[in-house]
Amino acid sequence: MIAAGALLQARLAPLAAETSPPNSAAPQTVMGIGALGRIEPMSRVIHVSPDQGASGAVISEIRVREGQDVAKGDVVAVFSDYERRRTEIDLAAAEFAVSTARLVAAEAEFKKAQRDYDRKNSLRLSGTVSAFAFDEAELRSSKAKTDLEAMRASLKQSEANLRLKKLQLLQAQTAAPIDGTILKIHARAGERVGDKGILDMADLSSLEVVAEVYEADIARVKAGQAAVVRLPSSEAAYEAKVRMLGFTVEKNLMNSTDPLADRDARIVEVRLTLSDSARKDFLHQIYRQVQVHIAP
Repeated sequence: MIAAGALLQARLAPLAAETSPPNSAAPQTVMGIGALGRIEPMSRVIHVSPDQGASGAVISEIRVREGQDVAKGDVVAVFSDYERRRTEIDLAAAEFAVSTARLVAAEAEFKKAQRDYDRKNSLRLSGTVSAFAFDEAELRSSKAKTDLEAMRASLKQSEANLRLKKLQLLQAQTAAPIDGTILKIHARAGERVGDKGILDMADLSSLEVVAEVYEADIARVKAGQAAVVRLPSSEAAYEAKVRMLGFTVEKNLMNSTDPLADRDARIVEVRLTLSDSARKDFLHQIYRQVQVHIAP
C-alpha cells in the first residue's frame, strides 16, 4: 500500500513541482513537502475557565458577546456567589476597623500604665511609695503590654482575612487573560460551567497555519522556509513562511478525504506565519483545514 505521506505529496505536487527538461541529464529534483494544516491565531485559542475548583461554578452574568473585542483584565463573566463574596468583604472590613480601634485604645492604655509604673518606680527608690502600690502599677503595665500585643495580633488577623475575602471576590468573576476577541461562549447565565469552560477567545491580529508534517519528513523542514497555503475548494494561494517546529511527535488531527490516507499518522506540528493579506480571508475560518506545500 502506498504510504499516506507519499499520497498527500502526490496530490499537492502541482503546487510547486519542479521538473527537468526532456532527455536532460540533470540530477533528480528534490521535492517539497506536502501536508494538511489548520488555521489558528498566533496567540492560540484560549479556553477561559473559572478558578472555582473541581465542583464548577454557576454563571450569574455573561458580560461579553461573541465577536466582541476585550482588553486584558476586562470582566467577562460573574458567578452566582459574587454578591455573597462582596458581603463577606464588607464584614471583614468592619472587623478590621474594630480591630484598628481596639489597637489604638490598647496603645493608649499601655502608655498610661507605663507612665504610672515609671513614676511609682522612681518614688519607690526614694521610699515615698509603698511596695503594694508599686506592685499594682507593675501588674497593670504588664497586663496593658500583653493586651497591646494581643490587639496587634488581632489586627494582623483581621487584615489577612480582609485580603483573603478580596481574593475570593476575584474568584467570583473571570477576567480576560489577554487582549483579544471573543470567539465562542460555552456557558450562559444560570448554567454551570462545564469541561469547555466559559468561552473561547484569541488575539486575531495575527493568524498562522499549523501544518501536520509526517515525522519522516520533519528533518527537511527548517524555520524560514517558504510555503504555499491553499484551500481545498479554491484556487487561491497564500504565501507563508515556517515560523517554528514543534518538539513532540503526536497523532494527526487533520484527515484527508482520500480513503487510502493514513488515519493514524505520526506527525510534528509546524507553525507557518501567514501574510497580512490572508488575515482578512481567514478571519472567520479558525480551524479550517488547508493544504500546505513547504518548498525544498
